[in-house]
Amino acid sequence: MLKRLKRINPKKKRLVQQSLIDVTKKDQLQIERDSKLELTWHQETPRFQTNEEIQEAYRIGELVKIGVTKDYRPITRLLNSDTDLQYPPYLRPNAKKVLDELASIWRSKVKHKYGKQYDNALLPLTFLVCSEAYKKELLKTKGKILNSQGTHPTGYTFDVDASSYYLKKGDQFFSVADPRRDAAIIQKSTENLIKIGGSKHHTLRTSEPYNEHLTNLLVETARELHSSGKANVILEYPGTQNQCLHICVKP
Repeated sequence: MLKRLKRINPKKKRLVQQSLIDVTKKDQLQIERDSKLELTWHQETPRFQTNEEIQEAYRIGELVKIGVTKDYRPITRLLNSDTDLQYPPYLRPNAKKVLDELASIWRSKVKHKYGKQYDNALLPLTFLVCSEAYKKELLKTKGKILNSQGTHPTGYTFDVDASSYYLKKGDQFFSVADPRRDAAIIQKSTENLIKIGGSKHHTLRTSEPYNEHLTNLLVETARELHSSGKANVILEYPGTQNQCLHICVKP
């Protein structure tokens, strides 16, 4: 039985994650240029207009819920079941299949290079399906890199942080990020995420050093996926502390 979800109060201020880096005109132009392929693919794909439509699609099986696996973990706001309506943690089944393939190949590459050393590492999923209504809110938010015609409302698109990863130790998850990230912004971001998802699901900080080779292997795997024609892959903020992979699956 599906859990009854609270309706969103339209008067309540939406909490939107702050970007860790400023968006430049070059960044925005890159997204518009590199999105052309996926926009062609999904020209006729229905888009969810509201979060209520997304929840109904999940109820009838058109979307599947994305949770924690041995290879990846959605970020805090996508794990709190009390906010599933506001921050829907879903994808189309075909998109989940490609996500699982990406994560599995990445895991194999990491194991080949490091043996069992990083068996407890997981990829952070930062963005899944969203409604057109929510996308409009994001477009108003300073510091967000987003195409006004973006494909997240189709349910075929997801984002993966390519400048951090999680380490699981027992029942706890620790975030290991590019050391160039600004500590003050991270603290503010942490406080915002706890407001959204609650402290129960929040990750902890660790003193373990960041290994860029793990995220480099992720980028390599994603580019191979792009070359195979299964997905359109855009590396946002390449070479920065906020590097992120935008992945849109071909329908």
